[in-house]
Amino acid sequence: MRAKDFRQFLVRTYRGPLSDRPLSDAAAGDAVSRCRRVEAALEADLDTLLRNRSLEDVLVLLSRAKIRFEGSADFGSADLRSALRKYASFVGKVARPRAAWRGTKTAHKQR
Repeated sequence: MRAKDFRQFLVRTYRGPLSDRPLSDAAAGDAVSRCRRVEAALEADLDTLLRNRSLEDVLVLLSRAKIRFEGSADFGSADLRSALRKYASFVGKVARPRAAWRGTKTAHKQR
């Protein structure tokens, strides 16, 4: 994982789906740390994984990994999946238009 470049991407280029602003330095650091946990759990480099597999495949691998969490495993695993998606965005593996994020949120609120 290219931690330093990823962190800079998050604080300078990345736009959050709800705020449409980059992450704070602290939030970017959290995402980097979570990606390191993903690498440790999968015993693989994220760049290599995402180069050779789809994001969906890597998410499935992550869901099968044995990871210990303090507190709720549901929230912990959601945080890891979110960080992994951010890294996939960083490496150009996935690009989500902001309209799709907002459309999903709006549609969800109407239900």
